[in-house]
Amino acid sequence: MVLLRHDMRMKQTFSNRSYWFITCIFCIAFPVIADAASLQTASFPIAIRVDRGWVTSSLYLKCEFKSYQMPLREYSVAQLDDRETTFLRLVTAIRINDIATCSRLALSSQTSTGKVQFVVRMYNEAFGPMLDSLFVCEQFYVGRSGLFIWGVTPQGDARPIRRSFRIDTSSENIAYWDPTNRNSLNILITDTMQKRAERPTSYGPSQSVKKQFQYAIGGTTNGSPVYLQFDGKNYDLDVFGPDILPDDEVASFYQAAYKTFANGRKEDFASLYTESSGKKFSKWVSNMRPEEFDAYYQDVIRSGHRVKFILNADPIFIVFYVSSPSDGGAFNLRYEYVVRDPASGKLRLTNFYSESFIDDLLKSKELFVTPILNDILFPATLDRRKNGK
Repeated sequence: MVLLRHDMRMKQTFSNRSYWFITCIFCIAFPVIADAASLQTASFPIAIRVDRGWVTSSLYLKCEFKSYQMPLREYSVAQLDDRETTFLRLVTAIRINDIATCSRLALSSQTSTGKVQFVVRMYNEAFGPMLDSLFVCEQFYVGRSGLFIWGVTPQGDARPIRRSFRIDTSSENIAYWDPTNRNSLNILITDTMQKRAERPTSYGPSQSVKKQFQYAIGGTTNGSPVYLQFDGKNYDLDVFGPDILPDDEVASFYQAAYKTFANGRKEDFASLYTESSGKKFSKWVSNMRPEEFDAYYQDVIRSGHRVKFILNADPIFIVFYVSSPSDGGAFNLRYEYVVRDPASGKLRLTNFYSESFIDDLLKSKELFVTPILNDILFPATLDRRKNGK
């Protein structure tokens, strides 16, 4: 679409022969090199939103990936495998608005032509001429899929942009494009690479990460697993019960916070949040009629609040809890965030009515709750608990 914007008739009749002509031009302009990239395994820190900002956590994604870091023109003359070639065909077709080729590449995904047309138009409208200087960044191996991260840099804007295309592999080992690409893990990986583009030192890969827990994320075990790496501790802590030892810093703070709530001191409880979350909590409470808050307060006290697991991603801590003794299964757990203030080092409750990309993963029964959280709470065997180590 970008290359042929001046001639609408040419856009409508652009054929596969034209696509292959462009590919041949690339081959003439650049000598053929060996493989585009070699396969690596490393861990990447996940960014977690805290109120209005982002914090580099010590929660990691560990996976296999290839790092290309090259312009599309250079990538196009490398020695490519089927998935890499499919990605090349896709981005070339999107750049010239070749709906027919895009539809064929998406055929195995059973995506309608109308949907393909919408997605192609969306990318062209969003990035336009920037697609001419598209940069191929990485391919992440996610189960039987390849998540290709690509980038563009807007003119006059130093902030790079990272997006992704998912290339799946069928049971017949045929590579194809999945235009939906709304899996929360794929979104999280893409966002992690966006953060890496903005802050490469903070979000670079590491091959030395060792954590207490390492679990394959659901849906990735068939093929190349993607692991979630983190520290944490199991509990059966009634926050309204006897005080826990103060040397258990996070659990002790969390219990003290809810005992403040139990004492009915709304303002004191709000002060235990980060500034933005505290203001939101205070506003939420102030909008309640006295009888409404009293009903809410009595319900929290009556139903109970029992901590089952604290995920340690310092400076972020995710506290998983149940609201009654009968709700012991992982499917019924809720969670709250605690963060360590970078200036004072003190712990604070945070993210009151605030979520980021990691929350879609943490709430997913298929990706996290069943294969990871349920096994932490009710470990079947030691081997399963150490899956992937």
